Amino acid sequence: MLLIQSGVSAQAQTMDSQSASAAAAASVQTPSFRVEGYGRLRFGMDAEQIRSLLRLDFPQANPVLIDRIDAISRSRVLTLELPALDPGPGAATISCVFGATSQRLIAVNVIWLAAGKASQTQETLLINASAKLAKTYAAQPWPLFNTTYGTVVAPGTSVVFTGHDDAGGAVEIKLQGVTTPFGSSLGPSSLRLTLVANSTRPDIYRLAADSF
Repeated sequence: MLLIQSGVSAQAQTMDSQSASAAAAASVQTPSFRVEGYGRLRFGMDAEQIRSLLRLDFPQANPVLIDRIDAISRSRVLTLELPALDPGPGAATISCVFGATSQRLIAVNVIWLAAGKASQTQETLLINASAKLAKTYAAQPWPLFNTTYGTVVAPGTSVVFTGHDDAGGAVEIKLQGVTTPFGSSLGPSSLRLTLVANSTRPDIYRLAADSF
């Protein structure tokens, strides 16, 4: 009887050890996801690199890039206008944001905007597109407890997915101007994909502490 108990105990300890080893091996073999950019537009690239890639990768776009300086963040923004872009319905824009200090790519905003208030069919297309984007990013190996899903933040506005990596990078997929269980907004309907290199310490202009 003692031998049986000893054998069972040893077997349980062996199984626990094997499970722990397998978990440790899985954690080593599957590194967590890093937000590095959008397509071939990679964080850390300069404006000329991004300008060249936008023209190469999106030949269907308006050939004229909108080049401006954001008045608040003092960051340079290059915006490309497209007649269509998967997976969203209709026209879209890709805006590339450069650090105020580094002058390197720090964020990308992709926006599908309906002309005025979307019809029910347009809303459905936007919702389906947001679900496709969310599925793509949710499938990545994010760090534990660093993702959220389906958060209604205001009438007509829903954050479909967010993910934060271990280095401060982040992804957000947001729907605006669509019908939610809490009502709908009066503004234009849009789907927005935002990718940032560092959500905790972005490279934007800040006033000095003794400015006032």
